[in-house]
Amino acid sequence: MAKVLVADDDPQLLQLLAAFVQQLGHTPLSAAEGDAAMKLFESDGPVAAIVDVNMPRVAGQVVCVKMKRKNPNIGVLLISGVFVDPAFVE
Repeated sequence: MAKVLVADDDPQLLQLLAAFVQQLGHTPLSAAEGDAAMKLFESDGPVAAIVDVNMPRVAGQVVCVKMKRKNPNIGVLLISGVFVDPAFVE
């Protein structure tokens, strides 16, 4: 089982992504903000990461760059989501 870092400030999406990673047979390492993601990266050495672009404290892009500098072989998937209120979409 590989360790996969999952970082997102949306608790529901974080839980969903962690469950998905686990269902694929891997061990999810969950973080709700960028600095927590970096701490998990440094302490647990994941082989891959799924990182939200817009997170508090440390943005996902910064997390990605820092991880790649320390481990160029880590696979990183940057994700982003925007809520659009259906009332404003015609």
